[in-house]
Amino acid sequence: MTNDVLISVIVPMYNVEMEIERCVNSIREQTYTNLEIIIVDDGSTDNSGKIADDLAAIDDRIIVIHKENGGVGSARNVGLKSANGKMIGFVDADDYINVKMYETLYCNLKEYDADISVCWGKGVTDENLIDYHKKYDINSQKIRLKNNYEVFYGYYNRCLGDNVANIYFNDDTLSLCNKLFYRQTLNGIVFPEDTFIGEDALVYFDILKNIKKAVYTNLEFYYYYKRSNSLTRTLDYSDERIKIMLDNKLKTCLRYQKLLHESAYYDLEKQCVNIELFNLVNDASIYANTNKKRKLFKQAVRKLSMMMQSVKG
Repeated sequence: MTNDVLISVIVPMYNVEMEIERCVNSIREQTYTNLEIIIVDDGSTDNSGKIADDLAAIDDRIIVIHKENGGVGSARNVGLKSANGKMIGFVDADDYINVKMYETLYCNLKEYDADISVCWGKGVTDENLIDYHKKYDINSQKIRLKNNYEVFYGYYNRCLGDNVANIYFNDDTLSLCNKLFYRQTLNGIVFPEDTFIGEDALVYFDILKNIKKAVYTNLEFYYYYKRSNSLTRTLDYSDERIKIMLDNKLKTCLRYQKLLHESAYYDLEKQCVNIELFNLVNDASIYANTNKKRKLFKQAVRKLSMMMQSVKG
């Protein structure tokens, strides 16, 4: 295995002083060494920025960019503009990765002439942390190749809990972090900076439409760390934030439906709206705790229901 191609790994960071060193060290210690590690400090108010600077002082592959707080989307945009690599990866600053992840993703990408390479991820907590040096038998990995339709199919059937999706591996999440991309696949991609959650979903299908072939491994190389004070647990879901979240969900659904329709994936177009309706009802049971929020959710459900009436299949 050669390290001839530079991989830029973008790490948006905000107030993760307890996790950032583990995250960055798991990238620094990759068996694929030709890396550019771009840490975008999104206005951290704790010691995260200093820790990142200290890590950069001992590894010249690390670039730290300090900026005013603008959200994950803003940080990723800054990272993309600064990236020099032919290939791009993303790692969230409170997560970490197995030391073989990028070597494996790169080798699979090249061997199977794919546009995107994907591995499995695993959720971890302080009680079941996984050593990022954990060894896997690479020779025993199971590989699945997907064309464009199968990528969409795998995602939607995973959401619906269809066992058929197991044929394609249960790995088609909206997360960008368990994947390796060619830089050109991300050309024109701009992460939204006006949302506080779910920015992956707002760009994911814009990325997928550029993909003709994807390669998947069943090896669990990305470790999603779940902490009690993570962003999704501590957000203030005010009426205004709920409105923004629902507006983004509707815009996302419309974008996905249009893309699937243009691709003549009519069966998936119907599932797209079905899934968003299901997600809205589920979210309402969690967040609709005021009359204003309940009204906002009802309006969103009504709009999606009207959208469903225009869908083929």
